[in-house]
Amino acid sequence: MEEATANNNMTVAAIDLGSNTFRLLIARIQGNVPAVLLKRNVTVKLGRGLSAASGLGADTMTAALAALAGFKDDLDRYKVDRCRCCGTEALRKAVNANPFLDSAAAVLGTEIEVISGREEALLSCRGALAAMAETAISFPLLIIDVGGGSTELIYLDEPSAAPLAISLPAGAVLFTELAATGGLQTAVDVFNARLRGFIDKCLLVPMELSVIGVGGTATALAVLDLALDQYDGQRVHGHKLTAGGIMKISADLTTMPTSKRDFLPGLEKGRGAILLAGLEIYQEILATIGVGGMIISDAGLLEGIMLSCLEQTSGSSK
Repeated sequence: MEEATANNNMTVAAIDLGSNTFRLLIARIQGNVPAVLLKRNVTVKLGRGLSAASGLGADTMTAALAALAGFKDDLDRYKVDRCRCCGTEALRKAVNANPFLDSAAAVLGTEIEVISGREEALLSCRGALAAMAETAISFPLLIIDVGGGSTELIYLDEPSAAPLAISLPAGAVLFTELAATGGLQTAVDVFNARLRGFIDKCLLVPMELSVIGVGGTATALAVLDLALDQYDGQRVHGHKLTAGGIMKISADLTTMPTSKRDFLPGLEKGRGAILLAGLEIYQEILATIGVGGMIISDAGLLEGIMLSCLEQTSGSSK
């Protein structure tokens, strides 16, 4: 992470309450540079079974609160000075989000913000660009973050330009469940219509466009393309995933039972069950814009949250 800050000698934490995974990042700020102390994920599946008419399930909330209790132990162990915790699509959507947020804040010991899809996109952009500071990236640039419940697209015409961002109703968890229960085609049609509208707005030129993929689906695809036995962020970050590589992974996953996908080496628990849907969302976006591949970033929303929390003038995890 290369983005400069005005903070020194403090420990900060970022928490992302995603629709599939809860993630924690703790870093020490020294010399205006964040040094990562701890980064860990817990598969919670907060968005499982969630619809406009349903709420978070009792078992899901229990698992989520247990994960946050573990995060609280980490915050205390590292004596975190400042923490920002953000909820995304599942908490934007759940009709019973507020009672859960009250319980979660009590367990975690810090306020939880439910951020908009646009803010989620901009934070993903910030984290990815900071992590790519030493990588040669050409503009115009499109950043794609396929999450569990939504997909964010961020377009930058040039480094200093204001980003154009959109959050689309498509995610690896959401599409996996719709494929099993019905309604997938309607959701895909809505997603495609909004995707094409965004592309028309940006006036994308495929031959000139660079693409960065961030988030759990993107990094999982890099793990499979690299044939890693265990996750290695340094190898994943900056990996160039080609159209051929994506097609091979798709062919392998399509013929593989879900039970076997869940035990693929290098993937977090539960990722295999939703990976094919996430891959297909990336394929659809890349095919629609006419680009054959993308660069994978190990950093995105979580790192963006961390950088943004440095701007707070007050607040503590305790």
